[in-house]
Amino acid sequence: MKNKLVLLCPLLLCLFLHCRKETPIEEPTGGNPCRNSLTTYTGIPTPVSGWTIEEKNINPQLSNSAKPYFLNEQQGFLLTTNGVVWKTADGGQSWKEVFQKYTYLELQMDFIDEKQGFLTAGGNFFELYKTTDGGDTWERQESAQAGSLYRIDFRNALEAVAAATTPANSAQPDSMHICRTSDGGLTWQILSQTDLSYFSQNGLQMLNDSLGFFGGKEGRLYRTLDGGNTVASVKTNLKELYYFQFLDSLTGYASDYTRLYKTSDGGSSWQAIQSLPILLFHFSSPTEGLVMSYLDQCVDFDIVTFAIGFLTTSDGGNTFQSSPASLNFNLWKWHFPTPTLGYSVWNNKLVKFTKQ
Repeated sequence: MKNKLVLLCPLLLCLFLHCRKETPIEEPTGGNPCRNSLTTYTGIPTPVSGWTIEEKNINPQLSNSAKPYFLNEQQGFLLTTNGVVWKTADGGQSWKEVFQKYTYLELQMDFIDEKQGFLTAGGNFFELYKTTDGGDTWERQESAQAGSLYRIDFRNALEAVAAATTPANSAQPDSMHICRTSDGGLTWQILSQTDLSYFSQNGLQMLNDSLGFFGGKEGRLYRTLDGGNTVASVKTNLKELYYFQFLDSLTGYASDYTRLYKTSDGGSSWQAIQSLPILLFHFSSPTEGLVMSYLDQCVDFDIVTFAIGFLTTSDGGNTFQSSPASLNFNLWKWHFPTPTLGYSVWNNKLVKFTKQ
């Protein structure tokens, strides 16, 4: 029996290899980056049409998953996955630790001016941390409402909307809802009829005190016209609202990761404008956008890796210009404090985007 197995193994291996040759991996239409210098290229894929990109070393050592939050070109924060917040007051030249708390939830920050800000860091009772000195110190604040705040948007020191989980029950397990406060987070009104998505990377966006948008499950978009008191929803043709951004009451862009979509009627209907997988995007105006995407793929000994680069548009997505691509580059998160200024973290460097 042992001898038969020895003879059988090479036969099975040959059959396996033969089957693999009958279904080869398709070569990318844009060429194979494995055959050129991309395999050793480790820099940010530049130039990017219409944008200047600068890098600055960060000390201490941080992972690429650190989330930037900047107020202006000088004052900013890095929120890490281990619950630590670092602050800079000189544009990233130096950093100091200003907050630390172990949490399994992603930290979220929102400032209403250069001094007053709020921070979510897990907790079981809508726990918030507030600063009045520009983020140097943080004071803990708890509500009587059971649950956890995920995303927050404060319009002033008292009024805010949020995406938050509430205690699971048999009817709505693991539910995330739109919530609203008018007393600085001490009490919250929960819109229990809403069902928000954990997959939405930004989750909510308030354009002004009245108009706002929220990402629901399975591509459902919620919209409020009264600051979160009431909401209406529409089922979009996106699989998930992985990322979305509205520029005004009518024009918006969204991604379900597989494509980039555009709406010109406030979210009621969406049209695909880019078929490449979309990782991140930011529009500085209704027509001008910066998109990070998989631009190509590399097939090397049947192992597939992806080349990432940037796309830019100046006509609302009718046409796109492409940057070079890199096999060794990716950004996890970015933040734009103004339409023309943004920050991200990569390779232990602060990456600054400035619109030309």
